[in-house]
Amino acid sequence: MRVQTPVASSRRTFLGRTGPTIGALALSLIGGALAGMPTEYLRSLLKSGILRHVDKISCHPYRAVPETGYAETLRQWRDMIATFAESTGARNRKIELWQGENGCPS
Repeated sequence: MRVQTPVASSRRTFLGRTGPTIGALALSLIGGALAGMPTEYLRSLLKSGILRHVDKISCHPYRAVPETGYAETLRQWRDMIATFAESTGARNRKIELWQGENGCPS
């Protein structure tokens, strides 16, 4: 079975279509679901305009040693989110990072 890598523009399109309905219900829209902390994939999501549609970006830092580089990655991600928020008109909204489950191989 071949595993497909998600395409950032497809996720942004989906969120763009569902976001207004979710927002009308006063719910938070959480996007991303980034497993393994893939910085380049986050960058592609941000470039595609995901910040126009989400309230939070979720991450799941699965790594061999989850805490290795974690603080630095979070700093980079927060900086990238702030930069893209400024350039996409989302600067007046606080886009948060939400950590979901975490783990490492046993």
